[in-house]
Amino acid sequence: MANQAHQTTKSHCRIHHIGLDDRESLVIQSMFRIEPRLNDRFVYGPGAMDDPEDLLFVNADDRHALAQWQTLHKQRPELEAIMVADDTEPFAATGQSAIKRPIAFRKFVEILNLITSTGAAAKKQAADADVRILIVDDSFPARQFIKLKIEELCSAGVKVDIHLAETGEEAIEAVRSNPYDLVFLDVMLPGMDGYEACREIKKLRDCRVAMVTGHSAMTDKLQGKRAGSDHFVAKPPGDRELSDILALAAHTRTVAFG
Repeated sequence: MANQAHQTTKSHCRIHHIGLDDRESLVIQSMFRIEPRLNDRFVYGPGAMDDPEDLLFVNADDRHALAQWQTLHKQRPELEAIMVADDTEPFAATGQSAIKRPIAFRKFVEILNLITSTGAAAKKQAADADVRILIVDDSFPARQFIKLKIEELCSAGVKVDIHLAETGEEAIEAVRSNPYDLVFLDVMLPGMDGYEACREIKKLRDCRVAMVTGHSAMTDKLQGKRAGSDHFVAKPPGDRELSDILALAAHTRTVAFG
């Protein structure tokens, strides 16, 4: 992980804080050591003129930190914030992202995934994309396999905006905030399973859902169909199958895959 020294991060989200004490700053840094894959997307440390912060943890229990955040936000409306507070209930009604003290690892990862898939920068990227895709799987290798395959299958000039989620709950929050064209959804997920998540997604968006599973029994396919899925894909999905699904998701656009 990058240390506090400045590092240009053209392809990373730069994270820092306002008003946290040294102990809490060290806790956040330790999260990156616990989960090294976070370093593929984030850098923790202060920004600079050519590489400002994209996301700030703000001590919401400190009025001076809140005042500093409000001033910064007026200057840079695109800047995102996660409030750190003893009580996060007041932020729930306003839609402001918040994390409760003490900062727990799972909540830390969940809120980073959520805010970076629904924030201003992510929405701009999605608006510019030809096809917007969400991949939901609690297995990092499985998510990366589908992501890399999609990028490999894209024809020259085709722009895809790919977001990742680990749980059905994360997927629903992401779908609520993003107009996806296609969702690849694992059946076996912690907490809410893929079938339940599919039903909720279909209530929120008119997008295609491809259920992905290691099982291929007819009863599983029927259950997926009843949940509203458009495709039932065995792991690992083949190139031709992925290309066909991508082409259907882009049927209203002049986009070519494969």
